Amino acid sequence: KDVFEATLAVGLATHRVALATTNQDLDQVASTLMTVLAQAAKASSPKPHKGRKKKTWWNKSLAKLSRSELERSHAYLQRKLQFAIRDSKRLFFGKKLEAVTETTVWDYAHWGTGRRKLPSPPLKHPLTGEPVSDLNEKAKIFHKAFFSRDDIAPAPYPNWIPQLPTQPNKQYTMPELRRQVFGPSTSKAPGPSGLGFGILRLAWAQTCHLQLHLANACKATATHPRPLKATVTPVIQKLGKASYDVPKSYRPIALLESISKTHEGMAAAHMQYYILKDNLSPDQLACLQGRSTVDASANLMHIITKLREIPPDAGAYRRTHRRKITLVKFDIKGFFNSIPRARLIEHLHRKGIPKDLVQWIAAYLNGMRTTFRVDGIVSDKFDIEEGIPQGSPLSPALAIIFTSDIKPFVRRYLSKIKGISYAHLEELLMYVDDGLFVLWTGNKWERIAELIPHLLAALNAWANSFGISIDPGKTEVMWLFPDGCSPPPPSPASTSWRRTLVNAYQCPIPKWQKSVQK
Repeated sequence: KDVFEATLAVGLATHRVALATTNQDLDQVASTLMTVLAQAAKASSPKPHKGRKKKTWWNKSLAKLSRSELERSHAYLQRKLQFAIRDSKRLFFGKKLEAVTETTVWDYAHWGTGRRKLPSPPLKHPLTGEPVSDLNEKAKIFHKAFFSRDDIAPAPYPNWIPQLPTQPNKQYTMPELRRQVFGPSTSKAPGPSGLGFGILRLAWAQTCHLQLHLANACKATATHPRPLKATVTPVIQKLGKASYDVPKSYRPIALLESISKTHEGMAAAHMQYYILKDNLSPDQLACLQGRSTVDASANLMHIITKLREIPPDAGAYRRTHRRKITLVKFDIKGFFNSIPRARLIEHLHRKGIPKDLVQWIAAYLNGMRTTFRVDGIVSDKFDIEEGIPQGSPLSPALAIIFTSDIKPFVRRYLSKIKGISYAHLEELLMYVDDGLFVLWTGNKWERIAELIPHLLAALNAWANSFGISIDPGKTEVMWLFPDGCSPPPPSPASTSWRRTLVNAYQCPIPKWQKSVQK
C-alpha cells in the first residue's frame, strides 16, 4: 500500500493531473488518471519469487546427509499420504463412473485434464452454413447476431404520452461516489485496462476529489471521455443448449472500465430516485429498491386470489361460477442490444429526467466500441450503433423507463376495439424485459380466447412504436382453472402463441389463502 500511494503521488505530480472543463481536456484527464493508476498498480504488485539462492558453502556431502535424514523422518508420512491419495482417487473416479449415462458420457471425455479449457466449437456461418473457426470471423458473426437490429421502421412516437415536468439538474456528491467505489466487490471483472475497484479504493484518498470533479464535469458538458468508452465483451456459453454452433447459445457480457462504472452507478441511482419518486414504472418489479422476485410472485398470487374470491353479497351465478383466469407471458427480442437510442433519449425527455443527465446518457451511448474475447483471445474492435451495454449499472434503469408505458398503450389500443368488453385486462407484471398479463372473465373461456389475439396485436403495436419486436417463440398462454371446471378452448390457428395448460390451482380457497399466508 505504501509503495502504491508513493508511486501514485509521484505520478499525479509528474503528469500534473488538474481539473478540466472542456471535452478535450476531460479526455486527457481520464487517460492520464488511468495511466497513473496502472503505473502505481504495477509498481506495488508483488514480484514473482525466483527461489532461494544456493549457499556458497553447501556441498554434495551435506546434501546427501540432509536428503537421507529427510527420507528417514518422512518415510512413514509419505506412505500414508500415498495411500490416502490412492483411496481418494478410487472414490472420486468410482462416483464419476456411476454417474455416467448415455446422454452425459461425452461430458466426461476430458475429466482428467484438470482446469484447462477446451476451445469453443466452430460457429455455423449464417449464410453458407460452413463451420467458422477463425477468431475474427467468429467475432463478426457474434457482432452481427448481438448488436444488429431487425429492420423495423419505428412508428411515430405516441403523442398521447404526457410530458412530465423536467426535474432540475443535480450534481453528484462525495458520499454517492464513495458508495460506487466501495460498494461493488473487488472480484468483479475489470475493463480492458485491468483497473478494478480494488485499485480505485487504494487510490481513494489521493484521487477522490479528482474523480468527483471528472464525473460532474462530464455530466455538465454532456461528455463521456473516450478512454472510458472502451469495452471488452466476453461471450459465455448458456447452459443446457443442444448445440453451440449458433450465437444464440452464447450470452454477451460487457466489461466496462471501473471509473466509467462509478459514473454509470451514480447516474443509475439518480434515475432510480426519479422512477420511485414519480412512480414512472408501477408495473416493474425488478432492479428497483424494495422490489424483487419475491414481490413479483407474491403480487401474482395476491391478484389470482383476489380474482378467485367470491364476495359474500354475490348473486347466484357468481356463487356457482368462479372467474376464469389466463396468463399471457411475453419476452422482448434481444432487448438490451436492440433498444433504439434515439427513441430512448426521446422517451427520457418525455418522462421529465433532468436535461443534463439525459444529454450525458446520449454522449455515453454515442461512439461505443467493443472487442470480443473468445477463448481468451481478443478480437478487433467493432462499433456499437444501437442498444445499451448489458452489464452496465445504468442499463436496468434505462430499460425500466423504456418499458414503462406498455400497459397504458395496450389499454388504449384495446379500448378502440368493440366486442371484447366481456374479458378484462386485470394487471401487467414486468421483470425487466419479461412481461405477464393477467386476464379474466366471468363467462366462457371463449371470451378470453377472443381477447388474446387483440392483446398480442396491441403488444406488437407498442413494440413497433419503440422500434423493437416481441419474440413469438417465447410467447406463452397459461390457463388457470380448478377441478370441475370446463377446460379452455382449443388455440386459434391464426395466432402465433403456444397453448399451455397449467392445472396448478386446484386446491380450495381456504387452503390457497393459507398457503399464501405462509
